[in-house]
Amino acid sequence: MEIASSCLKRHQRIRRPSSILRDPSFECNVSVESKMFEPSNLKEALLSPNKAKWEEAIHLELEAHQKNGTWELIKGSERQQTIGSKWVFKIKKGSNGTPIKYKARLVAQGFQQIAGIDFTETYAPTALIASIRIELIKACAQGWEIHQKDVKTAFLNGELNEEIYMTLPKMNKEEPTQTCRLKKSLYGLRQVGRCWYIRLHDFFLRNNFTCCKSDQSIYVLCNNEKHIIVAVYFDDMIIMANTFSATQYLKDILKAEFDMEDMGVISFCLGIDILYNQDKRVIHFSQQGYISQILERFHMASCYPTSTLWKDCHSFQIFITKVIR
Repeated sequence: MEIASSCLKRHQRIRRPSSILRDPSFECNVSVESKMFEPSNLKEALLSPNKAKWEEAIHLELEAHQKNGTWELIKGSERQQTIGSKWVFKIKKGSNGTPIKYKARLVAQGFQQIAGIDFTETYAPTALIASIRIELIKACAQGWEIHQKDVKTAFLNGELNEEIYMTLPKMNKEEPTQTCRLKKSLYGLRQVGRCWYIRLHDFFLRNNFTCCKSDQSIYVLCNNEKHIIVAVYFDDMIIMANTFSATQYLKDILKAEFDMEDMGVISFCLGIDILYNQDKRVIHFSQQGYISQILERFHMASCYPTSTLWKDCHSFQIFITKVIR
């Protein structure tokens, strides 16, 4: 049975562009995000408006590998089964979302590794956020020093037990393919987190620290003069000590072992703004910057705020008192 095309009904709705696209604030957000664009490969980085910053980041990364002795180049005749590598570019942002640092990382393509040959164990613990909060509250209640340190290129400090060969990425088309044998751990390897944890764990044990049984990334040193607690989250360390001299002691032995960056008194860690007043023994936690980013991402920055009910904070205060005691 044939139906004439003129009999087919079509909707008469007029299509209009989304109201979000007509919103001037949306255009502003797009322009801001384009300035903080993270390249997906080397070509995009070298063609981006922030080319100079990415080139500087690449130079610093290669310099760190050379200083660390991460690999040694081998001839083609010595080459065995290899894995690939690539450049990864990231922008480290502050609490308000503004860029702080441009990072370039040479990353091994760990998905090409073979289990049992290129790696065995991969598990590496990190400090729980709950543990960090409790330790910070305990340190604040006792008026301790609370400082923060960052390990530069932390994962490059691990020692490899396996023999792994990798091809280095070309900086340009004319450059010949280079192959290397990894002497130390590298970003992207399946076991890289565990290698770094073992190296750091051995360091703390050598210096008479004790590993916490309930959280294996919390280390404690307690003697007649020094009381130190260290919380480790990958390459971030939060140092809590009863005196400034104890804090400086730990900083000195860490600096002698690793390439460290001293962040001073803790102020921003793991996406959390921390305001610490040692004299008044008061500490504040805030994630206002993160909340603002989420609201802007879903175009709700101009929405109406609503109070959240809090029945009674008395029970929480009792709990904190018991923890401190």
